[in-house]
Parts: sequence; C-alpha cells; structure tokens
Amino acid sequence: MFCGSNLLGGTAGFRVGRVTDTGTNLWSDTTRFCTPAKGPNGGTAYGLVPDGDDGAAAFWYNWEDNAIYAARLDRFGRMGDFTGVEELERSTLSLYPNPATELMTIQSRLNTPMGSLRIISSDGRVVRVVPAANGSSVTLDVQDLANGLYSIVSGTMQRATFLKQ
Repeated sequence: MFCGSNLLGGTAGFRVGRVTDTGTNLWSDTTRFCTPAKGPNGGTAYGLVPDGDDGAAAFWYNWEDNAIYAARLDRFGRMGDFTGVEELERSTLSLYPNPATELMTIQSRLNTPMGSLRIISSDGRVVRVVPAANGSSVTLDVQDLANGLYSIVSGTMQRATFLKQ
C-alpha cells in the first residue's frame, strides 16, 4: 500500500500488513517501509513478494533520487538488521537509455557476446526471451512492456536493471 499523505490517523508512506484468509490482521498496524519522499513515486514502480518465511520483501524505484530501494519485514512485522545481502560483482552489462520508453540498447562492457537475454519483471516472471546475439550490443523495442522495474539476465548470467516508463 502506498499513501502520500496522513489519512484516518495513519502516517503516510509505503506500507505492508499481514492478514489471514479469514481477514484477521496479524500485525497490530501496517508497518511502514519508508516515508513518501523515499517511496515509490505515486505508488508505482514497486514489487512486494513473500520472503518464504511468512514475511515480505519490497523493492521499489524512486525517480527523485534515481535510486532503487529494498526492505524486508520478518513474520512479526519487524524491519531491522536481521538479514543481509552480499555485495555482488558489478555487472558487465550496460543499458541505455534508462529509464526507457521505446528502444533500449544493451551492451557488453567487455565487448563479448552476451548469449540469449531474459527480461524479468519485478515479480519474477520471464516476460521475454531474446535469442542469442552474435555481437556485443543489441537494441530492443520495449514499448509493449508495462511500466515498471525489470531485470535483464544474459546467457553468461550477468544482470542489469532498468525502468520502463
């Protein structure tokens, strides 16, 4: 849920709650991931997924500071330092323009073939597979993709993220 202003006694921000299939609220209040200024702009460009341990993980893009954010709440609605993400090696893929509206170029920074490319939506679905490109660069038409955050994974398992507007 995203709310840009205080409503009905609740504070503004990007929030999550946990409710059973019978409608029982398991958390006393929804827990806020962030303030409106650092949230997903206008309540869009975010993904919220189960963490596999009865909690939730959120990922969102904020165009005002050109940053991607992530947060995880445990099964009790707590957010804290109980989890970590290892630093990954920088991708050898370059994407431009990013954000993209119509065409986007994907290029290998090593000038090597990338293999086939998979475009993955923020909810983890593969929305397109691009056959192996012989060169180190390929231009894709992304007009038909819904607005949101996507990852591109190359055949050599390099990953880069882009925003479709």
